[in-house]
Amino acid sequence: MNSATLYRMIVDVLHRIANHCQSLSRDEAIGKKAEHSPLLDTVRNHAPLLARLAALSAFNAVGFYVMFVYIVSWLQLADGIAPSRALERPL
Repeated sequence: MNSATLYRMIVDVLHRIANHCQSLSRDEAIGKKAEHSPLLDTVRNHAPLLARLAALSAFNAVGFYVMFVYIVSWLQLADGIAPSRALERPL
């Protein structure tokens, strides 16, 4: 999972929370009892697991960056290898 996927997941979670809050206020205005949100229950009951998954995702994003951006630049600088050849598989 790269950083774009992580950002997309965060935006999706925030969007779902906002929609849930709007439905709560709408239900309270009508006088209905609001149900529990599975998303909020997950955050409350499984926060350490969610933090570990976020850390794993960040670790994956950093590894992707190092491998495909930094290493190419370093190979070009240190060994004079062209960027187009830096990621080629040797025969």
